[in-house]
Amino acid sequence: MRLLILATLMSIGTLLTAQSKPQVYVFMAEKCPVCIYMTNPLQQVLDAHENNAEFYAVFPVRTSSLKTARKFLKENALDALTPMIDSDQSYSKSFDAKVTPEVVVMLDDELKYKGRISDAYRAPGKMKHGKRSNDLLHVLNILKENPAATFTNHKAIGCFITYHAK
Repeated sequence: MRLLILATLMSIGTLLTAQSKPQVYVFMAEKCPVCIYMTNPLQQVLDAHENNAEFYAVFPVRTSSLKTARKFLKENALDALTPMIDSDQSYSKSFDAKVTPEVVVMLDDELKYKGRISDAYRAPGKMKHGKRSNDLLHVLNILKENPAATFTNHKAIGCFITYHAK
């Protein structure tokens, strides 16, 4: 009987500690100035959470290829992101991505956050002055401690994704 109770408690403990990692989808375009600017805030996120989340760089632009995506990620020290070429724009459409860069954070098939990486831009072409907040870092910091947390989505500002007809 003791053995059965101990085995049951160990199973429950394993279930409680074995939570899945957040999946972070970053919609990017190699030539978008806002994407280039946001590489530093993304590096901060990777420094803090590279082992705590799965990171994907989704490239929805027609001119993107695996070669150009990998080059962009390498040049900007974002090698930890897995490149995904979204040539049919299925990921972009399913997540309703509007601009690059835009992030989507999923945890256990639940949308946790969708929006900007940081608040560095007030509007297209208009930088915020003063202290800036890394929204993605904030979301992942909280999710690490509280997977049930909810977040306010912040509209992403960047280069518009042009959806092409099939």
